[in-house]
Amino acid sequence: MKISITDCDQGYVAPERKVIEGEGCELSVHQSLEPSEVIKIAKDSDAIICQYAKINRDVLKSMTRCKVIGRYGVGVDNIDVKAATEFGIKVVNVPYFCFQEVANHTMGLILALSRNTVEINDLVRSESKNSQINYGEMLKFMDNVERPTEQTIGIIGLGKIGKQVAKRASVFGYNIVACDPYLPSEIISSWGSKKVGLSELLKASDFVTIHCPLNEETQGMIGEKELSLMKKTAYLINTARGKIVDEKALIKALKTKQIKGAALDVVEKEPIPKNNELLQLDNVILTPHVAFYSKTSMYELKSKVAEYTVNALKGKGEYPLANPEVEEG
Repeated sequence: MKISITDCDQGYVAPERKVIEGEGCELSVHQSLEPSEVIKIAKDSDAIICQYAKINRDVLKSMTRCKVIGRYGVGVDNIDVKAATEFGIKVVNVPYFCFQEVANHTMGLILALSRNTVEINDLVRSESKNSQINYGEMLKFMDNVERPTEQTIGIIGLGKIGKQVAKRASVFGYNIVACDPYLPSEIISSWGSKKVGLSELLKASDFVTIHCPLNEETQGMIGEKELSLMKKTAYLINTARGKIVDEKALIKALKTKQIKGAALDVVEKEPIPKNNELLQLDNVILTPHVAFYSKTSMYELKSKVAEYTVNALKGKGEYPLANPEVEEG
């Protein structure tokens, strides 16, 4: 059996090779994002593993040999999962990948926002170069800083990552509300949160943090209307997917001080273009889609996607499916 990696940007494939070749399969490695190139790779493969390559209906339709698609990561928004199911192709992902890292990164951003850490750092560096640091000005700059017990974090999506954020936030003493239409109130309560609707969450929260998947239901979910419901002193944090937020509406809200600020690990187009207005705003913290990262999480991602792809191909062991209905009936 032959398994091909269409693309990956981690710089090494030793974990995948160890698993795949250890199971007696052949591994072929490429760096191809063009659909025509992916089609050629898939025609010669029993399974493919992709990262950014767009696996659309046309690509899937051509896959007469390929029976499994593995995806580096939790999300599968670059794959037409519905079409894959139609053509009888299994789609596997790594659903437990990096949830601890993303929760930690989220809390780091919330704490940085809550204490103006980045702004204070910049002010210290600026003043120390020009004159003696004015301590009184520093304190004045922190006028809006509150104790966590006086603030509320609103979590949109209480899945694996959202639950870990709730767990961490409760230790700091934050009040927590959560919006997740797919979870009953008792489950949300068990994670120290109160279940509310989206509008109520936006109105009540000092920090709104997004942890839902990107799909037809959630794309553009946070737009001008939703941002207008937030407190003028509130912050938006997004470590999920950039397209969940209407970026133009967010930029407008940040410029007009409709909200206090934002911290974004993801944006609509990645890597962020040099002309993106977010780069010009001083009330935004930006990180380049790195919330997932740790040495452990990367090794786990690479070895697990290989393991699940092999298992799905052989029909044995564990392999989480993004389209479980492909095996039904």
